Amino acid sequence: RNLAKILSDGDPRLLVVFYRSLHNPQTDGLIIADARGRDALQADFTKAGAFVTPSTEYSVCTSPLKREGPKYSLHQGPVCTGGGWERLDQGYFRAYAKPRQGLHAYSWCDNEKFWVQRFVKGDKCDGKWGAQKWVFGGTFYASKSKGYCVGSRASATEGGSTFSRLLVKDDCGGEGFEHAFNFAGVAETHIAAAVTVCIGHEKGGPKMRISLGGESCESEELQPLVRIPARAGASAASGDHRFCVEPESDGSDTIKEEGQCGGERKFTFALPKAAPASAGAGGPGHQRTRVCAKPGARVGVGDICASSAAGGAGAVTFEAPSAADVAASMPPVGGGGTAVVPLITLVDEEVPCFGFLCPSTIRALATASWGGSAGEKKK
Repeated sequence: RNLAKILSDGDPRLLVVFYRSLHNPQTDGLIIADARGRDALQADFTKAGAFVTPSTEYSVCTSPLKREGPKYSLHQGPVCTGGGWERLDQGYFRAYAKPRQGLHAYSWCDNEKFWVQRFVKGDKCDGKWGAQKWVFGGTFYASKSKGYCVGSRASATEGGSTFSRLLVKDDCGGEGFEHAFNFAGVAETHIAAAVTVCIGHEKGGPKMRISLGGESCESEELQPLVRIPARAGASAASGDHRFCVEPESDGSDTIKEEGQCGGERKFTFALPKAAPASAGAGGPGHQRTRVCAKPGARVGVGDICASSAAGGAGAVTFEAPSAADVAASMPPVGGGGTAVVPLITLVDEEVPCFGFLCPSTIRALATASWGGSAGEKKK
């Protein structure tokens, strides 16, 4: 996926999580030693346009009550966390878990006796409201535009009917609820400057599939042949080799020089011109895989590209960057020199999860990358 995090003494557990996330350590992971501290690394990746902090997924969940229900709860993630909770129709949005300029704070407060919630403006919860005790649950930052509404119902006596509701409407009044405010989720605008181009063929079939994102290489329907660290088309540097991917008449995907694809192109990507082989070119991490393609023929990977049949009119051939090439693409100290996007994107997640990279982060960056460049089509 070409997504990276900073491993530091401040979070030693992350290194263990990283190791456990690798399916094939020889090809799945890379550790780059760098003397810069966290702040300096983030600053230099920011200058290079390769540092992202994705938004977080939230789900609006409901659970039935015997009377005066249902009750409502906000859960982090794309699904509700069981226990009788089901996601409200269209009850999904993205927001930030930390302050952002132009966005407003909204919080959820928990009542631990009746397992109900109250939603409020701001980043604090009143300890007492509607004859109930409330504890702070969390805060998200979103737009104050209309998209969702919040209404609250307070009872003068203790009971489970005192809570807020969150609906996909303009007004949450009625049924004893008083409309409180509106908010709208945020659109994920971060686009990973570095991407993974996955080349493989369908299991049990001859069709070649070329797609963006490491997730596509892990599909049960695909036999991956090579994962190529690349720059997104919109992040290409001057002097890069630029390519496009489009489907052929037989349903297979192929690679062409940028400008040779028609209106059905899936996406574009760019590769740096290969540096001369280093003294350690034969060792681990220095191998470059050759890829070739030409009209009317399947995309080739490896030794097949050395044959004369790989050439001809319209033929494309290139070497995929090695792990050493990826490491060498790190931004310079202080962000000095020519601003060139590295072959990795540095990620800082606001809400941690059990994995090295949260599924919501992978989904957000994959979606943004597919839809990011003008003129590219999501297939």
